[in-house]
Amino acid sequence: MARLTTLLFAMWLGVTVSTVVDLEKRIFGGKECGPKERLYHVKVSITGTDQKRYLCGGTLISDQWILTAAHCFKPGGRFTAYIGVHPAFPNKVAIKDPAEIFNDGKQHDLMLLKLPKAVGNKPVQLPDCQHPPKIGAVVQVAGHGRTKLGPNNEKLRSSSHTLQCADMNIVDCQVSKKDDCDQLQRAKTLSMDCAFRDRVDIVP
Repeated sequence: MARLTTLLFAMWLGVTVSTVVDLEKRIFGGKECGPKERLYHVKVSITGTDQKRYLCGGTLISDQWILTAAHCFKPGGRFTAYIGVHPAFPNKVAIKDPAEIFNDGKQHDLMLLKLPKAVGNKPVQLPDCQHPPKIGAVVQVAGHGRTKLGPNNEKLRSSSHTLQCADMNIVDCQVSKKDDCDQLQRAKTLSMDCAFRDRVDIVP
């Protein structure tokens, strides 16, 4: 069975071997997102002082703000946002304002990026924080770096230029005590939800 997946505000770190360091999630057991799904998904490019380019996923939460992961921040790096990467051709926007980071003593992994002007793309419908998803609720993970599972659940790498989506179910994080997920043990102080579905996984 695929290991228990921990969702840190639906943002996870996945590194691929490439001239571009890809911090977007690699999806196992997913499929191409539908033409009307995840229209708010943003690809964030960070050019570091070492001139390497890093890629992260993000979410358009208003007409001028992008939510992404704080671990994607590179001191002195230059941010570029690609708005509307799915399903059409994206609009490339340079980020001028400094990133706003919220990690609160490792309680969160959040970064906000402000666009220089409002965009016409429809943002995500924000959840009600007072009513988090219940055990068994279906949640969706997404990313551009796709992988597949073989017949014995082995992880087979492949690539995708299209946004990949996969559904999972919220589970009790205590289940992870039966799992060998070292990533969860290192991140146990973070605010998190845990999700699982057989033959579906994301690479941390």
